[in-house]
Amino acid sequence: MDTRIYRSRYRLIGGVIGGIANRFGLHPTLLRIIALLLLWVPHLNVILVILYLLGWLLLPVAAPGWERSYPPLFGRLRRSRRERMLSGLLGGVAWSWSLPVAAVRIGWVVLTVLTVGLGVPLYLLLWIAVPLEER
Repeated sequence: MDTRIYRSRYRLIGGVIGGIANRFGLHPTLLRIIALLLLWVPHLNVILVILYLLGWLLLPVAAPGWERSYPPLFGRLRRSRRERMLSGLLGGVAWSWSLPVAAVRIGWVVLTVLTVGLGVPLYLLLWIAVPLEER
């Protein structure tokens, strides 16, 4: 078995975290969420960003077929390509639950205001965790 670390071809930014997850048999989405949470730790965030940039520059891209496939974390929920204002997340939630898109967006804003901004980091986590719908 190849023990090298490659950058993932299915990447959100540079493919470094996805490649590390594939190398160690972890779900890439879960490792991305953990990395995003670790960015909130003072001083560790600078080290993580530097290591990520070094990995982006130095690690080769994985060959086709090298990466494992994992089941989606959220079933049929996908970010929408058609109903998107930012990432398509709320459009995908609306489609998945058969709700009007405007109602989901207004509900998200109300949730964010009532929870004093909790909706913003939650949105960012879901943006990473929920895959984009197929073309």
